[in-house]
Amino acid sequence: MDLVHIGSTNLEPCTDFFWDSDGQSTVEITELDTELYLVRASKSYRLVKQDSQGQEMWDRNLTGMNDYLAETFSSFSLTVDYCDTVSQEILDEKEEAGELVQEANQLRERVKQLREKRETLAVSVEHGVDSLQEQMENRYEGVNQEVQQVQKRLDQILEVIREKKQAVDQWQANGVSLAYLFTFSTDPEVVTGDRVGEAIQRHVDEAFDLHRRKVKQVLQGPKFKLHVEELEEPRVFNRLEHTGLLNPEGFNQLLEQAGEDMADSLKQVRRASAEQYMATALNDVEVNESTVERSKATPSRAVNSVLQDLKAEKVAQADEVPNDGPMLGTVLGTNQVVGFDPAELPHYYITGETGSGKSYLKKVFLENVASLGYDVVSISPSDREEVGLSLPNPDHEDGTGLAVDQYWIGDDRLLDRPDDVHDLFSGVNAVTLKGLDSGEKQSFVDEVFSALAEVDRRDTPLFVFLEEAHNFTKGEAADAIQELVREARKFGVHVVIVSQSPMDFSRNHKHVRENTVSVFMHGEYFDYAEKFLDDKEKINELETGHAIIHARDFPKLLVDVREALTKPTAPTEDELKSIGQRFDSDLPEVGGSGGDTVAQSKSSAEESDEPKLTEDEETLLQYIREYIERNDERPSKSKCYRPDDAPFGSSKTTRLLDQLLEKEVLKEEMVERHGNESQVYSPR
Repeated sequence: MDLVHIGSTNLEPCTDFFWDSDGQSTVEITELDTELYLVRASKSYRLVKQDSQGQEMWDRNLTGMNDYLAETFSSFSLTVDYCDTVSQEILDEKEEAGELVQEANQLRERVKQLREKRETLAVSVEHGVDSLQEQMENRYEGVNQEVQQVQKRLDQILEVIREKKQAVDQWQANGVSLAYLFTFSTDPEVVTGDRVGEAIQRHVDEAFDLHRRKVKQVLQGPKFKLHVEELEEPRVFNRLEHTGLLNPEGFNQLLEQAGEDMADSLKQVRRASAEQYMATALNDVEVNESTVERSKATPSRAVNSVLQDLKAEKVAQADEVPNDGPMLGTVLGTNQVVGFDPAELPHYYITGETGSGKSYLKKVFLENVASLGYDVVSISPSDREEVGLSLPNPDHEDGTGLAVDQYWIGDDRLLDRPDDVHDLFSGVNAVTLKGLDSGEKQSFVDEVFSALAEVDRRDTPLFVFLEEAHNFTKGEAADAIQELVREARKFGVHVVIVSQSPMDFSRNHKHVRENTVSVFMHGEYFDYAEKFLDDKEKINELETGHAIIHARDFPKLLVDVREALTKPTAPTEDELKSIGQRFDSDLPEVGGSGGDTVAQSKSSAEESDEPKLTEDEETLLQYIREYIERNDERPSKSKCYRPDDAPFGSSKTTRLLDQLLEKEVLKEEMVERHGNESQVYSPR
């Protein structure tokens, strides 16, 4: 064993520190009296709050971690380097934001140029010669699409810049905790001078054995899953001063080791240590025989930086509980109704272990959304429980089914995959993917969420429910989910994620968690529990059907979820057959054993022969009617998307016009205008 002397203290009792390069541990030797020494060894580790795989921040639960470590290590310390603000110059955000600002300025100039070019082409389209009409319209369309693409990229960059500014402001306001260090030590041992060498070897071996057998297993175990880096050079001198000599239990253990011959010497050392300690403490201010810290500002700010998320809120008072929307349940243990308009909040993340009732809560939540007339698309990857939305809950005296279009992709018993996924974005739609392989499920979810990210602003909110979201945390599907969660509320789309753990989405998709309202159900989520509760065990004490809802808009709520109106379980084969008959246009509508529904499904056979239009088709048709009334002429295709009040862009308008023509609710005609022929549209 090769020890290198690395430092010493001059305060009594004197302590020398040595570095063992083989075991990467610090050896501490304190001279208590002539030929009487205190020996122990320590090892230190850096605790990284988030590793490259996106491991969750753990410092929200320092109190629990301290108790947990105390079960394994008899002597340890957690230290934090803290500064109360951070210079912008050292943050990557500033440099990256500068590059983005430069790109944004370039894009602004490009948008300006393209718009000028588009205006010139618009004049050519209106007044050009017949032979060049199609060519000019194509050029106009190309420039218009480029304008939209550049504007979209510009909007994305401006949003990223805004987020980076918020991040910099938060760093500067809260300060930063740097270098979380964990150090454990062997139990101190009192030895005589002739036994110091063998005691050092024993403590170094014991420290290495603890490192090999326990440290990483504990720190990286299921409770905290920390990312640990072992310190390979001496940085922390952890002198055993007050804890061992002033703590009664620790001092009595030392007395037992030393024996009667050394007891008096130890007691003298203890008194000397206490005098030094008190001299330091008395530098603070004495007021009425009480000692007050000279300044509480610095330590309190440091603690706030580390533990700011531990500020537990009490359960909301009665006048704070939202009750201005459909009933979700009651405040746990009371009759106080909890109800709010789901569209008031952006997105939701419902999490709980298997059997916690998260799917039941989702069904109740969906009922509330549908009751407000909002559009719904609900995706279930692996079971048929979504089909139960069409049936009444047999255990509820007022149970009733919803008017739901039921899609079972790849199975002919219900509606098959729509030709255009946009058809799912109006009305109430449930999609079952049971029977598809994993790749097909990933592809479908990616397609739906990618299409949602491109929809135009909606007057009617659209809610997208995704069950078993833990199966879609990687790849293109996860990218599409995150993109929608980050942007969707701007145009009226709300995402409801249902998953097993709040840690299902990794760092690469952390915005899914950051932009959602958290709804916790039963499960062992210690890292998150203390953010919401005084007692971290309360999440584990939740019974099935109980939930904790936490949002910025109202205080934390412990909710006893109401009973569902629709059937909470998968339908029987007979019920499934009955539901399937509702979507068979060759058969009359069946009431049968499936029970009454709120209203006939929009896809059911109807008495009227009028074609059913989507919300977007209705919007465009109404725009054409108003255009004709306002201008006393029928619009051309360009007039359906070019004016500022046009509802959609060129690509979508072209697609919708084709759909309306196919459904024979719109007619087209060639007319002569300004010496040229133009194709115009009017309702039938």
